[in-house]
Amino acid sequence: MKGIIFTEFLEMVEKDYGFEVLNRLIDNSNLPSSGVYSGVGTYDYKEFTSLLLGLSEVLDLDPNRLLKKFGYHVFETFRSNYSVFFENVNHPFQLLEQVDSHVHKEVLKLYPDAQLPKFNTVRRAENKMDMLYDSTRRMEYFALGLIEASLSHFKKEFSIEMTEEIDGKVLFKIELK
Repeated sequence: MKGIIFTEFLEMVEKDYGFEVLNRLIDNSNLPSSGVYSGVGTYDYKEFTSLLLGLSEVLDLDPNRLLKKFGYHVFETFRSNYSVFFENVNHPFQLLEQVDSHVHKEVLKLYPDAQLPKFNTVRRAENKMDMLYDSTRRMEYFALGLIEASLSHFKKEFSIEMTEEIDGKVLFKIELK
């Protein structure tokens, strides 16, 4: 897993819960990296899982709730640091449709060894879209946070139905109100 995910997660923890919680999390997680990450490095996904579950325990919060919150955090980082992906995008579905075709392509140029999730999008109507998430890492609540943050960015009211498919993929049925 790319280091930017780790560095952003630790940044979110410090920003939202304080340096003391961050220190306790790192101290209690017994990480091979000792909690030291480079944004361009590559680290074992198990370390991220340890951090997530450790934070869940420290805060007594559901890990999926934390993943969703993390999705919102990362969206803001992307919006601030990678504004090029938002240029000429006037609708949230445009942004979501270009995740695989444009955003992930650019990520792979920078990090050829990145193992990215796959997203397949299908517009069912002007205000309805399906997004199929496929990843062995099972971070669908992180994806949900990113999707919700995208829709909120465009000031759209929405509903999302999330269902797991038979093959472990997750389907997000998005409807704009």
